[in-house]
Amino acid sequence: MLEKIASLTTLRNLTGLTRTLVKQGNINALRCYSTKLAPASPKQFSCLTKPITFKNVICPSSAQLKKAIGNSLIQARSQSTHGSHVNLWKLERLVAAMFVPLVPLCLMLENPVLDSLLAVLSVIHVHWGLEAIIIDYARPIVVGHIFPKICFVALYLVSALTLAGLLVLVYNGPGISKVLKQGWTIGKDK
Repeated sequence: MLEKIASLTTLRNLTGLTRTLVKQGNINALRCYSTKLAPASPKQFSCLTKPITFKNVICPSSAQLKKAIGNSLIQARSQSTHGSHVNLWKLERLVAAMFVPLVPLCLMLENPVLDSLLAVLSVIHVHWGLEAIIIDYARPIVVGHIFPKICFVALYLVSALTLAGLLVLVYNGPGISKVLKQGWTIGKDK
């Protein structure tokens, strides 16, 4: 539940805050300071001027909170240690943009090197797209911890087999561009 409403940085700060409260042994000592929260959203959590008082609340230990948070955050690609996905996003955009000149070149030249590049970039592009789908829809908090792992293993197997099949087509068959041209001529002989 915490994963849906808070960022990873906020969850880490909550873990530290819980550790402090457990050491103090007093839940009434809780004060919210904006510097303790995620830098991206300090205005969402304004500072409290009075202590928060909870009645009949059991404060979990730091280890219990870390375990609960850590178990729900197993998605490696969606969370990095530095929190920046800019380089990956740039690489994804670069791969997508490379298709614009590459596809016409492959169709005009029918070169095995260009066909191999097209095969590798196509598999990478599709792999990243399917990986994003798995991360979005096979979240551990929704489907459990085993199903996402099975999906990721299946994705890597399918990506590897697809790349191997395309490279066999390029080097032991007519090539990707020639197969595409042959596919377009089906039914034009009438």
